[in-house]
Amino acid sequence: MKESEFREWLSKRLWKGGPLTKKAMDARVRRSQRAERGLHGLGYSQSTLDELFHDGKWGELLAQLTALASDPSPDMTIVRAVVPQAEDPKVQLGNLVASLRQYGYFSEGRDPNYSVAGVEDDDDGGESQADEIRRYVLENYIKPARRAGQSTVSITIGPLNNEMGLHMAWPNICQALEGRRFLQLANVPPPAAEGPKQSTTRKLTYSLALGNEKVIRPKQSPTNLILYGPPGTGKTYRTAYEAVALCDGVVAFDESPAGREALLARYRDLEAEKRIAFVTFHQNYDYETFVEGLRPETGDDQGASAGFRLEARPGIFREVCAACRPANLPSFLRAKSPAIVAYLSGKNSQ
Repeated sequence: MKESEFREWLSKRLWKGGPLTKKAMDARVRRSQRAERGLHGLGYSQSTLDELFHDGKWGELLAQLTALASDPSPDMTIVRAVVPQAEDPKVQLGNLVASLRQYGYFSEGRDPNYSVAGVEDDDDGGESQADEIRRYVLENYIKPARRAGQSTVSITIGPLNNEMGLHMAWPNICQALEGRRFLQLANVPPPAAEGPKQSTTRKLTYSLALGNEKVIRPKQSPTNLILYGPPGTGKTYRTAYEAVALCDGVVAFDESPAGREALLARYRDLEAEKRIAFVTFHQNYDYETFVEGLRPETGDDQGASAGFRLEARPGIFREVCAACRPANLPSFLRAKSPAIVAYLSGKNSQ
């Protein structure tokens, strides 16, 4: 490995607002050297980390070590190849993966503080830290566990934070891994959670029973949803996803650019069919604007031009409700949903 160049790269990396200490840099270099010495024991023909990187085996190495760290009964013969005197293989392997990830960033020529606070290269496609967390867990935990035939896989937030070389990103990790976007991306149900929210000790256990089937929204899933988060985290896009899921029942779009475009195209189709309406609610809306209110009108049917009168006008909410009445539904929807139409008709007659 390129020890001196890696040390120089590490000297520019920040940790908790300051540069890495010599002890921290020594630990990262030492772990990387240990992994390099154990390459043959892990089954690789390459003798150095740089050879492995240039041969396109880097992701395979990280996935292998991550799988060993998450395996409750790993093959200790393989583990000893990289941590010969491991008292706690899971922790030591996690630290090893974290150091190797940083050596991988160094080999790729990334900024030393990439992933510390959401700093990415321009050629990374604008991936956010949350996206990176989702992708990393999917590739290094979910997929390897499925290939191994495991029924569940557990992730502890603190070790994952260290493994990825992140800086106190516990809230972001919890939000990314417990949100609907990751659940659909990984095709898993909500995890069983242990420990305080957004803490280092929080443990998430995912069931892998769904396999590679499409995610179908449960019939009893609530339709009153609240999406929250800072600007730029995808709330508006998420409303399109949820609206399409409520109309179609099946979520069949992946997270690729083509999948996102297909989802938005389906959203626009449903909007044109009057099955979706999007309203931006402003805090200045009052009852008269949103439900129903009196509006001043001038003139009348008798031709009088002076004065004005007040007329009740429906607000946004009443207009949307009116669009859902059987008489206003598209004919194809009435044909497909006679039970719903009959239900609405009965309600309207009462």
